[in-house]
Amino acid sequence: MAKNTSTWLIMFVAIFIILLGVVGTGVVINYFGKKVNNQETTVSDQTNKPNGTIKDTFTTDDGSWTVNYPSVWEKRENDNDSISFKENTPFDNQVDRGDVYLWTNTSISMATAVDDFYATHDNVSEESVLVDGQYGTRLSGEINEETVGMLPPGTNEEQTFFALPNDSVLIVELLNFDKKAMYQDVLYGLQLTDKTKTDAQMTTSSAAGNIVVDLPISGAKITSPAIVTGKARVFENVVSFELIDDSGQVLADGFTTARAADIGQFGDFEINLSFVTSDNSGTLTVYTTSAKDGSREDVVNIDVDFE
Repeated sequence: MAKNTSTWLIMFVAIFIILLGVVGTGVVINYFGKKVNNQETTVSDQTNKPNGTIKDTFTTDDGSWTVNYPSVWEKRENDNDSISFKENTPFDNQVDRGDVYLWTNTSISMATAVDDFYATHDNVSEESVLVDGQYGTRLSGEINEETVGMLPPGTNEEQTFFALPNDSVLIVELLNFDKKAMYQDVLYGLQLTDKTKTDAQMTTSSAAGNIVVDLPISGAKITSPAIVTGKARVFENVVSFELIDDSGQVLADGFTTARAADIGQFGDFEINLSFVTSDNSGTLTVYTTSAKDGSREDVVNIDVDFE
């Protein structure tokens, strides 16, 4: 009798130990399984969080331009053709236009927009910027005493202009000079989606198309020394130029060589113009000379203003 009791006790203890082991193994597997799942979820959540590199996109209704920007930026879509950005800071009120402001002005041309900036600002500096294959004009200056607006005279202001179809202009304005890096990100996040017409507006070519002048564009303001750039496919790669003022005085003339790889191919050229004049405007002529009779061929005439 005692022997049977001992046998049953041993079997009971063995079964209890086995069950305890099974349950313990299940608990351990479940624990580590949840931990692994939680880690995977956390990683997935992190990859979906805005971190400054993930881009959102704003496109105007007419599709004339698009801008990419980090998701973490605060934005305000003011209407169908303008948008404001602030970097990680909410907008205060409806008057707050943000750190960078982009809008389409459909009532003026590129030349008029540039002229208006010069008329309303002092100590203006100008440079060309190349974005998405198109040249724009970036202007910086101080608002002058004659200008009445939201900002007081003497305030620094910077705007970049791009010509758009239908003689409209995209204006990108820096409103917070502490955010110049952000401004650069906006500029080079632009896509000018309909460039067929605007590229033509930003260059001037001869009738035969053998000389193309990229800069300056017609109606541009130039100062001495001025740089003329373009490409040419002409006899012996010789490109001639002449700058005259409205009184007919020749301010600069000469020639340069287009850097063409072979005969019949286009080559880039660059001309440095130094001049002095009291007139307000004039004409830049770029051409090649006929090998037959010395006459001018592939003539490009560009009207310019002198600053």
